[in-house]
Amino acid sequence: RIPYDARRQYPCLRIGMEIAAALRDLFPNQWDSRQFLHLLANDAAYDAFLAGASYEELAAMWQSDGEAFRVRREPYLLYPRRRNN
Repeated sequence: RIPYDARRQYPCLRIGMEIAAALRDLFPNQWDSRQFLHLLANDAAYDAFLAGASYEELAAMWQSDGEAFRVRREPYLLYPRRRNN
């Protein structure tokens, strides 16, 4: 059990990815990474993760995917997007 109460100081996503990377690196034959694909929900990110990509590399992939999604959805929004999001 790991207590977690400093969300801004220690982002959940990064912590989870670093733990998964440690499991991948330390226990490559024992850790069943197939379930991790369900969490990532992105085949390209999963393949990159299995190939040893760092958190920074994966986050860069997500950033570009996220920006493309925001641009694609803009015409369909009922309300203007708030600028602080």
